[in-house]
Amino acid sequence: MSELDRPRWQLNVSRSLLALHPKQVTDEEALWEPASNCWNVRRKTDGTWAADWAVPEPEPIPALSVGG
Repeated sequence: MSELDRPRWQLNVSRSLLALHPKQVTDEEALWEPASNCWNVRRKTDGTWAADWAVPEPEPIPALSVGG
């Protein structure tokens, strides 16, 4: 596999998985948070999405998750 073919292959695999799996994920599963003190990606009041973020980082650093 050439140097350029490898990232193309990886992108195609990722795109295929992305097309397949979200159809099977429920809202409850997508919005699940692993801990009460958790950073996530959330919908803002204007409808856009934004990642939780703080500078400087709080202590302890919140658990990381991707959901909604």
